[in-house]
Amino acid sequence: MAPAGAGMTMEKIIGQFICYAVASVIAPLIPFAVLSAISFVVFVLGGIIPPLMWAAPILVLAHAIKKRSSGGILGALCGLPLLFAYFEIALSLEAERIEALDQRGILPPQQEHRVLVIEDSYFSILEGTESCKEICLQILFDGRYAPVIADSDGDVWRVFRLAHQQACVASPRESRYLELLGRRYTDVCISVSEETPQADALVIREHFSKNSKVRQELPHRSSVREYLERLNNQDRLLSRWVTSYIEKSGPWGVFWGNRNRTIGIPFQEEEFYAAVLGMPIQKNLPRRKAPLPEILNELRPFFDDPQMADWAMYAFESAVSQATMEERGLARQCRRASPNSKRHRTLIRSASSGSSTG
Repeated sequence: MAPAGAGMTMEKIIGQFICYAVASVIAPLIPFAVLSAISFVVFVLGGIIPPLMWAAPILVLAHAIKKRSSGGILGALCGLPLLFAYFEIALSLEAERIEALDQRGILPPQQEHRVLVIEDSYFSILEGTESCKEICLQILFDGRYAPVIADSDGDVWRVFRLAHQQACVASPRESRYLELLGRRYTDVCISVSEETPQADALVIREHFSKNSKVRQELPHRSSVREYLERLNNQDRLLSRWVTSYIEKSGPWGVFWGNRNRTIGIPFQEEEFYAAVLGMPIQKNLPRRKAPLPEILNELRPFFDDPQMADWAMYAFESAVSQATMEERGLARQCRRASPNSKRHRTLIRSASSGSSTG
């Protein structure tokens, strides 16, 4: 049977270990807190904070040695390593939780769909055809799906379709007709209609809003995209891509640096869309190679309209931005001409007939 004094000695050693371990962790915060309380002092004397923080646990250890406390010495030596281990364990647990959300395998839909709904997107807050940007345009021109942007509440679908001829001429700016001519897409524009949501569709959820439940489970510096199939208003997850940057350090980072980790392979928006939809998607809608005379022939009526002449000239210059030197020379001539001048109209007519471009 161990003597009673041995138990008391062990309890004393444990108590000293805990006290000095806690002191070695807290002591570095004192100079950090005092100097950080005064912004001017931090600005002027910020360089002395790390040495002071390093000195604090050394003083705690020196005090334990002076007291000849074996438990205190051990505690002073183990305090910061134990704190480091805590941060590493917390970082690993956080990483495991986020990795479980990253499900990049792509399940096939149970049935064919003609509608692709983009929900909780930045473009949900835009109006009209402006909410169908680069990726949406590529899906639209691909033709496999009718792209839809759901409004912020999901109560209304904005459905985009291609239009031609008079529909484009009647509203050249609203239908993006002039913009597409600048990209050398002829006789085509975009129409949009507000429709009631359907029960069946493919869904891409971008988790743009702060109200997103998945977003709330992730660190601030995160990207998440989901690909779902909606059948009878029930969503089934087909794929989820997550990338997060997690960091745990606090003021003790001066001892071991910021403990951080990137979870999930970083990805670009177009990479996600291309993978889940199985279609070529680029960052921007690719330019076409329609002949310049065809483009000018469609632009010509707008040059005679004082309200549209500047927009038409901008589209014209966009169309020739990656053209031949001869076409760029023609653009410079048109830019110098007044929108209502006879010389301007002559240049446009000659270009549209092909006489200026050979």
